[in-house]
Amino acid sequence: MAEGLLERGEDVLVIERDESSANVQHFRAMGIDVFIGDARLPAVLSDAGVSKAKALFSLVDSDFGNLEIGLNARSFDPTLRLILRIYDDSMSKMIRENLDIQLTYSMTAIADEAFFDAVLPLSSSVPMSS
Repeated sequence: MAEGLLERGEDVLVIERDESSANVQHFRAMGIDVFIGDARLPAVLSDAGVSKAKALFSLVDSDFGNLEIGLNARSFDPTLRLILRIYDDSMSKMIRENLDIQLTYSMTAIADEAFFDAVLPLSSSVPMSS
């Protein structure tokens, strides 16, 4: 996501909890700013400048962590656009419908759509298994 946003000319700041992560050097080599800290903590979001952000993408490997980051960020700016990666389909739908979070995508839903798109050019007589 960070690379794609950078290619579109957006200013990007990545918050990374582990300074020794290979991602830190990768992003810095691309010219992307990296802030070291735990994005689940309101003080880290504040220090990183979330109140000035156009949007916040939370892509950690935990549904609860992404929700916690999003809701903490929302406390700084109630209109902040939030995009959260949520693994559980039903939780993703519930968050989108009840918490005014613009985008939540489950990994299953993304994979389902990618598989569907890959099958479209094929004949409808191709057998499928589940």
